[in-house]
Amino acid sequence: MSTGYSARDRSFEIGREACDWTLPDPDKFISARHCEVRYQAGAFWLHDISRNGTFINGSTQRMAGPHRLGQGDRLLIGRYVVLVSIDDERATTGHPRSTHGSTQRQMPVATGRPLDFADQPFFDPVEQRPGQRAPVASPPAPLSSTRDEVLRDIAIAAGISPEMLQSRDPHEVAAEIGA
Repeated sequence: MSTGYSARDRSFEIGREACDWTLPDPDKFISARHCEVRYQAGAFWLHDISRNGTFINGSTQRMAGPHRLGQGDRLLIGRYVVLVSIDDERATTGHPRSTHGSTQRQMPVATGRPLDFADQPFFDPVEQRPGQRAPVASPPAPLSSTRDEVLRDIAIAAGISPEMLQSRDPHEVAAEIGA
């Protein structure tokens, strides 16, 4: 499994299959083609093209439009937290060190194990950029605990009669709706 990805002033795709950077995801939280990182006008721009969303710097809202990636940005892609690291050689020397005139940019990712945020928050206020405010998250609504309640809630949300789903396996229903 790749624990990072380096781009040299070029665009690339991130997803769970057949992408420049493939992130294994047997649970399919990550879309086959989840997001694109486009290199434009000397900067990297993140574009979410996924079904389940890409989240930036601890936001509870998925990306609504392109986001210019900056040093230290944290991206939540499925169960992966990607820490953006930009090593721009031109910033310190005025010209690139390599003969190809490119800069090295790395986006390392966590180990690939399910994430545990008990000891470290996804968004650390110490890492905030000037002028940035940490998003305020509201507590999640309580989840239904029984199989029948889960299926009833899914049916109501889908606008169909709850009786249509009562004989179904909740895992099959969730897989069909892309959860």
